[in-house]
Amino acid sequence: MKKLFIGTLAATLMFSYSTGVADAKGKSTVKKKKVVQVDKDRNGIPDVWQKKYHLGSGKSIATKDFDKDGLNNLQEYQLNLNPKLKDTDKDKLPDSKEDNDKDGLTNALEYKLKLNPVSVDTNHNKIPDGDEDFDKDGIPNLTEVELLSNPVIADSDKDGIKDGQETDKNGVALSHQIKNLNIQIHTKTKQAKEIHVHFNYRPNGKSLLQVNDRSGLVTKDKATTLVIQIAATPGITKDQMIALIKTELNLTDAFKIKVELEYVNGKETDIDKDVPTTTPTDDSTSTDEPATTPTDDSTVTE
Repeated sequence: MKKLFIGTLAATLMFSYSTGVADAKGKSTVKKKKVVQVDKDRNGIPDVWQKKYHLGSGKSIATKDFDKDGLNNLQEYQLNLNPKLKDTDKDKLPDSKEDNDKDGLTNALEYKLKLNPVSVDTNHNKIPDGDEDFDKDGIPNLTEVELLSNPVIADSDKDGIKDGQETDKNGVALSHQIKNLNIQIHTKTKQAKEIHVHFNYRPNGKSLLQVNDRSGLVTKDKATTLVIQIAATPGITKDQMIALIKTELNLTDAFKIKVELEYVNGKETDIDKDVPTTTPTDDSTSTDEPATTPTDDSTVTE
């Protein structure tokens, strides 16, 4: 009977470690000690914490959500939040929508994905949780949230096609769509000019395209065609991309170009290059590297 009692008591104890006290030089003067916390109802929450917030007792207490913020009491304890306040830090954002580890995923979503909401890289594989692809549909978790698709379900709209394989009217799969594109061009002539093209993919056919060209030569239509052509060319190399940009934007003079490209599937390509003047036999720009009004601010409907 004595052995049974000792075993039962051990099962109700939770262990944590105290932190050391630093001296004037910043060195710890106290060694870490085990701190025993009693959990008589074995629900994962120390009894003292339950008592502090007047939660009552019992295993079911862990799964209750008294403040209706989308996190249960056990999760609030793990995140060091107040289980009786919907917005613990009073920043007008519910606790469930906070992002404790700053990985781009809310606390509630991390629990739903069975990730650690206080670790940027739950499985320690050097890939942030937001860049992982939980449902294996070809789109990273964070991008799915941004595009209003479900990062837990590979086929969000249940039409038999995985989210990443859904195509637009041009036949381009969502995973191959351009998420962000920035192009900066500086021509090297006496009438030097700057050309800026920025594209940001948005759901529901409301992608944003911004064009800044004081010469007025680069129109919205030209820039739109360029974006579609790049997205529709899987595996496009850097040189192919430069050639495409020269053709679509009618660039014949020497220029300096910088490109920052990110696809919906997470792949990225950067270009920083001087491009010479185009001649009938000019092939000097080729390195064949694989790429993974005056101001026109427009919204593009794809």
